[in-house]
Amino acid sequence: MRGSRCSRSEAEYRLIPVLCKKDSPTKMKLTKTSRGSCGFTLIELLVVIAIIAILAAMLLPALSRARGAAQKTACLNNMRQIGLGALMYVQDSQDVFPGSASNAIGHQPDDWIYWQQGIPGVQLQDSRIIIPLGGRVNTNIFLCPADRRIGPGPAYLYSYTMVSVTYGGANHGITSIVLGGTYQPFRQSQVKRGSEKLMLAEEEVTASPPDDGRFLLTGDGVSAANFISSRHSKKANITFADGHVTTLVPKELSSNVPAFIPDK
Repeated sequence: MRGSRCSRSEAEYRLIPVLCKKDSPTKMKLTKTSRGSCGFTLIELLVVIAIIAILAAMLLPALSRARGAAQKTACLNNMRQIGLGALMYVQDSQDVFPGSASNAIGHQPDDWIYWQQGIPGVQLQDSRIIIPLGGRVNTNIFLCPADRRIGPGPAYLYSYTMVSVTYGGANHGITSIVLGGTYQPFRQSQVKRGSEKLMLAEEEVTASPPDDGRFLLTGDGVSAANFISSRHSKKANITFADGHVTTLVPKELSSNVPAFIPDK
């Protein structure tokens, strides 16, 4: 019945242009259309956009944490390899640790890392701690994936530095070093409680980027001279004298420097 047709929802009808044969130009005619052929309304689009924004806000922090965890793991692996190379070097060099790679002293044949570029015959891949590993190690092991220094880089372009403690005219390890023109080797047998003493550090780069391969733990045996980074969730990766790697909060080191001096 006609009355029943009129009771249908008006939402089922749309005004669409229909070209009539008898009448021109085109006229608007009320025609029934399928709701499935309609596009999204503005409100529906806004709801979809809002949902996408909420999901992105939830997922991005998780993705960032996952990336940070992967970078931390890669960095730990780098430091584990470097520590292994250093200990293998010690075994092959009559118990003596490699040199400190100090900028003040200049390049020495026994430096643990050949970082100084432009010296004839000095190449990073010839570094003393790489040779014991077979000489086929990717030199990216000297770089932490999370190390993102901005602007012109310092002379030392690598993420890790080896601990060197000198005061009172003596070498307290862990590297060997030239002091006052005299070579002072440091031997593995001088290390006390190797599982507690630093060998390799991620040096802090924000305030004062490292200028050589030497991490000067202290210059007086009490206070910190260099500081470790906080790039891994406010912690730094550390290699200890026995070769194991872990993370350390910067304050743990700076507040108790004597506990980390290799021969103390």
